Amino acid sequence: MKKVINFILTLIITVLICLFFISLNLKKVVINSLSKSYVKSEITNKIINEVKNELNIDNYNYLEKLENNISNSDAVLSVTEKYFDGMIDNIINNNSDVPSIKKDLNEILKDNKSYLEENGISIQDSDIDKITDKLTENKNIEKAYKIVLKRVKDNIGDKEITLIKMYNSMITSSFRIKLLVIVILLTILIGIIKKSFYKWTYNLGIAFIISGTILAFLSQILLDVFLDLLGDYNTNLDVNINNVINSGYLCFLLALILIIIYIIGNKITINKSEI
Repeated sequence: MKKVINFILTLIITVLICLFFISLNLKKVVINSLSKSYVKSEITNKIINEVKNELNIDNYNYLEKLENNISNSDAVLSVTEKYFDGMIDNIINNNSDVPSIKKDLNEILKDNKSYLEENGISIQDSDIDKITDKLTENKNIEKAYKIVLKRVKDNIGDKEITLIKMYNSMITSSFRIKLLVIVILLTILIGIIKKSFYKWTYNLGIAFIISGTILAFLSQILLDVFLDLLGDYNTNLDVNINNVINSGYLCFLLALILIIIYIIGNKITINKSEI
């Protein structure tokens, strides 16, 4: 009976560990995917057009390099995150405020100031401020955000809203803390059942091995199945789950440490019993 209970507890801990690492990486995966598939090109094109017009750049080699620099900017990810969070807030709480990205646009331009100057293109901070003002005043980016938001809200159903609410709950720190607390309590329970100060490490180690296998080797398969289920919503979506896969390898490392502790604990117990 004790073995069955320990097996069930280990299985539950495995599920909780997977949920924890998915929660830890979920937002990053979503933001990176949306940015790469949709936002980067939208933001980059509008910035390039304003820079080209304001600074009278006609060398397309420079513009192409500048476009690559902007596309890979961390500030573009920040814009994606703000807009995505704004959409989630609008869908769940009906908040119609449009996130402010003026600071992010300014940062993108400042990050590329040195590149322009290295290529003989003079740009002052006042020029950067002027381009930023034009980008925000003409509201082209804001309009694009509102169009996408309207399209999403017009095509979203109760099932999708439930999934969005689940996502919004899963990415919170409180959700992760609850998972960790439950894992700790279940591990303590296993220790009490086994009446041992170290044998719980075996069960926890097994849980990390299974979690690592799921995250490192099965997550891509599960993602492909999920994207197939999305159907039309999956159009042009490029999802990178390297962070989730790396979490699986981290689970293997933690499992190794726990198994080593278990082996050492066993040897200490055997030596004491022989004395």
